[in-house]
Amino acid sequence: MAKNKVVLARIANDSKRKSTLKRRRDGLFKKIEELSTLCDVEPAVVVYARGEEEESGVWPSKEVTEERFRRYEFIPDVEKTLKMTTQEAYLQERVAKEMDKIKREEKKNEEKEISLIMNQLADGMKLTMLDTTQLNAMYAFAEESLKKLKERSKKLMEDI
Repeated sequence: MAKNKVVLARIANDSKRKSTLKRRRDGLFKKIEELSTLCDVEPAVVVYARGEEEESGVWPSKEVTEERFRRYEFIPDVEKTLKMTTQEAYLQERVAKEMDKIKREEKKNEEKEISLIMNQLADGMKLTMLDTTQLNAMYAFAEESLKKLKERSKKLMEDI
């Protein structure tokens, strides 16, 4: 059975809100415990419910959480921010990776197109039917292929 989508709005009914808080808090603590075990990290979670202290909670315990926060406070700012990234830097990195992917795909497409043209030439198509862009691309492809063959031949000769 599919779960209904949760509407993210404040729950008006007090008893329903308290039971939801308790259930979700316990689920959060369970996930944090799994994260701690699986990833060998020392997380600390504080859930504070204003006016409902009995529903608030700390994981793993108040003393351990205070100790972990104290330890974190004493880490130098340089070390804290060492692995941090800004949204802008993250997006720039993603854009650069996507641009590299696009360039690789464009190169693959160009090689396939040249291969297709070469097959058509082998089947009898005349060189005069090609435009200068296609001829230049074929020339560059042939040079690159020749370079790769020479490198491979040299490597094979060294192996012998």
